[in-house]
Amino acid sequence: MAFRCTLRRLECYRASRLMPYKPSFLFSLISNVNEYERFVPFCQKSKVTEYDPKTGYPTKADLTVGFKGLCETFDSKVVCDPVALTVLADASHHRLFRRLKTHWSIEEASRGRVRVDLEVDFEFASKLHGMMSKFVGSSVASEIIQGFVQQAKIKHKLESENEK
Repeated sequence: MAFRCTLRRLECYRASRLMPYKPSFLFSLISNVNEYERFVPFCQKSKVTEYDPKTGYPTKADLTVGFKGLCETFDSKVVCDPVALTVLADASHHRLFRRLKTHWSIEEASRGRVRVDLEVDFEFASKLHGMMSKFVGSSVASEIIQGFVQQAKIKHKLESENEK
């Protein structure tokens, strides 16, 4: 399920999925920002640049995204909360954006399933980037979460095989 809201040029996209995996497994995938290049559409490179010394979770990361010949690298501040099962990333400080925030959340649902929610709120500083985002904007959250679902299936299968 995906929703869209628009306030001026701010784009807000949301997507949710019910998944048959443990919350801790899903949180470990979402908080592993180094792997984003494997499943986030248009993400060509992802690299954690700082970790919290106490928790080991990322606090800063660089992402390189590209679309139709445009390629940009930006840094994000990352907050991983293993108790609340949330991962927040904010790149609003970067010159490319007026705002870029993502919020992943995980919560138990019924029948042994877990609900994963993704919110992506962004506004580009440049009109050119804003116009380019119209080509992919409406499907961005759905495509990211679909990529995440596929990544979860692959990782879960690998873990299951390693346990044998």
